[in-house]
Amino acid sequence: MFEPDPDCVVCVCHDVSEAEIVAVIRTGAGSPQAVGDGCLAGTGCGSCVEALHELIEDFG
Repeated sequence: MFEPDPDCVVCVCHDVSEAEIVAVIRTGAGSPQAVGDGCLAGTGCGSCVEALHELIEDFG
C-alpha cells in the first residue's frame, strides 16, 4: 500500500493535503462529512468529495 503524500493538496479550498486527510481517516472518519469535521476538506466547493471517498476506501 502506498503512503499518503504530504505535498499533494486534495482540498484546494482549505489547502488540505492527502496526508492530513488520511490522518483524519485513520482516527475513524468514515465519511466525507466526518473528514470535513476533522480537517475541513470537502466543506468548501465540494470538488474534492469524490477524492475523499476514494481515500476513505483506500485507508479506512
